[in-house]
Amino acid sequence: MVKMIVLDLDKTLLNDDGIITDYSMKTLKICMENNIKIAFATARSYDSTLRFIERVKPNIAIMNTGALTIYENKIFDQKPLPMKIANKIIPELFQQKSAGKILIETENEKYRICKSDVENDYKPWEYKKWNIEEPLVNDLLKIRFELFSEDIYLDLKEKYPECDIIHFTNEDWHMVQMKGANKINAIRRIVEKDKISMNNVYAFGDDYNDIDMIRECGIGIAMGNGIDEVKNVAKYVCGNNNEDGVAKWIEKYILKKSETASNKR
Repeated sequence: MVKMIVLDLDKTLLNDDGIITDYSMKTLKICMENNIKIAFATARSYDSTLRFIERVKPNIAIMNTGALTIYENKIFDQKPLPMKIANKIIPELFQQKSAGKILIETENEKYRICKSDVENDYKPWEYKKWNIEEPLVNDLLKIRFELFSEDIYLDLKEKYPECDIIHFTNEDWHMVQMKGANKINAIRRIVEKDKISMNNVYAFGDDYNDIDMIRECGIGIAMGNGIDEVKNVAKYVCGNNNEDGVAKWIEKYILKKSETASNKR
């Protein structure tokens, strides 16, 4: 029996306009009314996830790909990137000709490190400007950066084995976090706290950072618009994110089955 449903946001629960439809909202509400916990699991920061948290009111929100977990509106776990490591990686990225914008996030603030005056205007309402000459004095939740060279990306992965360095599909954006700060480890800690089996967890995702949770949760469901690597480890493939693929699968294979079982009793 399903106890928890874990949902990636972008290209999964959210459509391409970044919206959770009313149909999906209704479906998630029914799940929670039936004592099925809803968990978000996203690479987004707390700030950019907050509007979805306020709309859905999930039981759990795993953010920054696992570096920060909120459980029932309280901080449950954090896996920061030590400033000692960040103070090595950021100047190295800044010196790379093939690197573009660099964005850093602490628990409370978001900063941008850019190379040109034009790029310095990148989301100034959201990211404060950081002087590259100043060392960081706090640990980070993550570093996001543009990189236009696969060789440098692979070199960084080899040079910093204590970090997870992720390349987002079909983008020039990458992310650095402490190794182990990922979605599946956050799910494991929640499952342990709630004393439920991983077999009772269903997970939906579409991209590389969803692969482990899709593979290791009891039922892993890949989005129809997801990458082949996710589909290859999933037990099922649902519809795409622009057609309420998540909600329709939940309605058909979880809520309908629950209703049938209740009627039989």
